[in-house]
Order: sequence, then structure tokens, then C-alpha cells
Amino acid sequence: MDPLSVLGGVAASAQLLQGLQKTAFGVIELYRGVRDVNDSTKSLHEQLEALQFVMFLLGNEASRIAARSPPPVEHGESMHNVLESAGRTLARLEEIFKDIAQSRKVGAQLRQYLCARSYDVTLRDLRERLVQYVQILNISLATLSS
Repeated sequence: MDPLSVLGGVAASAQLLQGLQKTAFGVIELYRGVRDVNDSTKSLHEQLEALQFVMFLLGNEASRIAARSPPPVEHGESMHNVLESAGRTLARLEEIFKDIAQSRKVGAQLRQYLCARSYDVTLRDLRERLVQYVQILNISLATLSS
């Protein structure tokens, strides 16, 4: 990606990026209630925090550069797609964490553990997506910073 495309994408998706930062924060808060349920939930924290952090840095860097020369919006389609996909992933994680947390209210830790086990494959896939989003956004950030 060239810097103009990245900057255009972030500028065109500024509201989406801000919303995703808030959503990521909310998902991290939900995660705290289910993080120790089983192995599939234990390692998500790093990916969630990394995604939130890189979105924060990307937004700050794009704002700093855009203040000097606003980019044309037509360059933003691929960045917008990445951010929308990240948003869907965060929304799915939010649903899963709420379901696991609800199981704690309904029954004991065993029920919560079984609920989390039913999401093992899904959580593994979502974790891998988070890693990919972080990599893509880090590349975009490096492009902007160069």
C-alpha cells in the first residue's frame, strides 16, 4: 500500500476507526470476565490489546498527516474493508464473551467451561483474524510513518 492509499483509507474511515477503538475497549472489558475459563480464552488478551493499540496509533498518525494535507477519499476502499472486517470480528467476540459470561450466571464454572469449549474453534479462528488485522494495520502504520 502506498502512503496516500493508507491515509485516504484512514481519513475516509475515521468514524469507523473511532467506533472500533471503543468496541475493542468494550470487548477487552468483557474478556476480563472470561479470560481464565479455558485455553481458548486465555491468549486472546494480547491480540485484543495489540489491535486496539495499532488502531489508536494509526488514527493518531493519520490525523497528524491529514492536518497538513487532506488526502483524496477515493484511496480508502481497501482500508475501510479491513476495518469493517475487524469490526465484525470484534462484534462476534463480544457475542461469545457475553454468552460465556451468561453461563457463569446460570450455572457453576463447569457450565461456563463447557460453553467456552463449544467456542474453541471459533475463538481460534477469531484470534488468527485479530493477528492478521494487527499485521495489516502495522504495515499501514509503517507506510504512513515512512
